[in-house]
Amino acid sequence: MRTVSTFDHLGCTIDIPYQDIIVYPYKKAKLLAPRSYVNALPEVRLAVSNGCGTEGWKGKLVPDTIWFLNITEICHIHDWMYAIGETQEEKDEADRIFLANLDALIDSGSILLRFPRRHRAYKYYLAVAIAGEKAYWHNKTRNIKN
Repeated sequence: MRTVSTFDHLGCTIDIPYQDIIVYPYKKAKLLAPRSYVNALPEVRLAVSNGCGTEGWKGKLVPDTIWFLNITEICHIHDWMYAIGETQEEKDEADRIFLANLDALIDSGSILLRFPRRHRAYKYYLAVAIAGEKAYWHNKTRNIKN
């Protein structure tokens, strides 16, 4: 297992290792998530994630639902992966898993709303893939694998 990332939470230090991705049953869907996320206490998860959108007032403009489908858990997983990731490859993996999880959750819901939900989900994916660099690299040093 590679090095860990450290977070300060309520005066404590929490070490979270980057681990393998596992299937995480959520409602009727099978999502992908790091083992460290699945095993973390809910308080630790919330200390790392802010849900969908960025921190601050701009994040409040990004809905946690796509056509009445709550995607907050998927955003939490994505935030977690951004927090523990250390390379561009891990950012790209987090973004791909974000889209795969959106697809899995959409597939587990209403057939009638699949097309509009997928259309909006792809916009969410493009937002993190293109504009997520600043959030991903916040308080990190870029590590480039050769």
